[in-house]
Amino acid sequence: MLRPSVRSGMDCSVVQCQRQKEFYLVQTVDFFYPLVDDPKLMGKIALANVVSDVYAIGTTEIDKLNMIISAPTELSDEERDIVLPMIIDGFQESAQLAGCRVNIQNIALNPWCIIGGIATSICKQSEIIL
Repeated sequence: MLRPSVRSGMDCSVVQCQRQKEFYLVQTVDFFYPLVDDPKLMGKIALANVVSDVYAIGTTEIDKLNMIISAPTELSDEERDIVLPMIIDGFQESAQLAGCRVNIQNIALNPWCIIGGIATSICKQSEIIL
């Protein structure tokens, strides 16, 4: 039987729903700093990094996907207006291929550029491999 706890090595949580015991909440929060100089490619990499945590336990459908993004304060307003939409486009393009719709709540200013997301899925035990 699947236990609703996080095991060592897992990058997402699996929690049994209390009211609907046959369903589980699978969720991950993942973000990091840019790895490449191409903003659009970085958005694609960020999406892959986020959803891969959920995919790794066998869940293939993402019910909700929020993007986490912060714009570095060292960029000018003009630079941010060019770079951020490119990152978002790459993230959204890859999300569309994965069958996900992206929610972007806000874009924060931060000393560092941070890109990532929160992926959430509601599924049954048979859809989870642990």
